[in-house]
Amino acid sequence: IEISSECPYTAEEIGAAATRLGISSLHAEQLRAIQHSLSGLDSLVVLPTGYGKSACYQVPSLLLPKPVVVVSPLLALLEDQTRNLEQRGVPVVRIDGTVRGKARREAFERIAEGGPLLVMTTPETLAGEELRPVLLETGISLFAVDEAHCASEWGHDFRPAYLRLREMLERYGRPPVLALTATATESVREDLIRILDLQDPLVIVASPHRPNLCFE
Repeated sequence: IEISSECPYTAEEIGAAATRLGISSLHAEQLRAIQHSLSGLDSLVVLPTGYGKSACYQVPSLLLPKPVVVVSPLLALLEDQTRNLEQRGVPVVRIDGTVRGKARREAFERIAEGGPLLVMTTPETLAGEELRPVLLETGISLFAVDEAHCASEWGHDFRPAYLRLREMLERYGRPPVLALTATATESVREDLIRILDLQDPLVIVASPHRPNLCFE
């Protein structure tokens, strides 16, 4: 792995974290995004479905000293990723409207412990007052916005709650932001940079070409 001179983590550390996630090698686009996030900088990453967007925040979550927060509109994705990461022994907590009672209390207790941790949540949960004081206490190393195109009114899956993300980022102390999507035209990318107020972001756009798929 070729590491950027600005990245505070070594190739061995990044490689070990990827291996722990079951990843034998990283695509160049994934690596650039991971290095940039580990350096505490904003990124906008467009990678096709199946290219491994989740690694861009999962790897940093194993290395960064404070929780990495991932906001996603997809409950099934949150549940699936949390289950898979738990099976690998990766520190992860899911907190959304479906997590209640004892499980919810335990989730908040784990978040309050801080340290390297992946916090999977929804924009609606993030907008509430329950999660904010806990994360303000622990601090946030990285804020990852999955399905980021939902924040753009020009995207194909407009979601009003996402339009408040800029406000929520400020309320959570404006940590470094990693915006991820599988689909974003140039106008949508420009819209996301404006809406999320990304600061001099690294923009990575991988080719949508999939050699294992064809029309015939």
